[in-house]
Amino acid sequence: MNQNIPQYVALTFDDGPSAYTVSILDILKKYNISATFFVVGSEVKKFPNIIQRIYREKHIIGNHTWNHPDITTLSKNELWKEINSTNIQIKKIIGHSPDLFRPPYSSINDKNADAIKKFGMTSVLWNVDSKDWKEKSPLSIQKNVISGIKKKQSHCNA
Repeated sequence: MNQNIPQYVALTFDDGPSAYTVSILDILKKYNISATFFVVGSEVKKFPNIIQRIYREKHIIGNHTWNHPDITTLSKNELWKEINSTNIQIKKIIGHSPDLFRPPYSSINDKNADAIKKFGMTSVLWNVDSKDWKEKSPLSIQKNVISGIKKKQSHCNA
């Protein structure tokens, strides 16, 4: 392994907050791990206490739209509503809006990317998909993540 390449993993969670978020936060706290939570506005409205806890425990909160649509199908105005309504809801709870945005399904095109920049947001995608939406077994999810990280690491060292 090349010693000059920093070895980092940015841990992110999408689509919440949900019934699973508290357990995730407990694990992160136990191991003193920071993460970024890309949250859906409609769920933020249902779980404001969880958003407060994410913020209080110094995790980063990002925007993941209001209703989790494929943003490539939206007009600029519809995209603005999805992002802005989520930012407003988050700001009501923690006092400020996020500046990170993750498009649902990782679906983004040049038109959306330009609009998101104009909205003052930075788009963040991912390199390794845990496939937790597909795999229900914790061991399968773990294997997907570890093998994805190893593949990325081997590409960096090539």
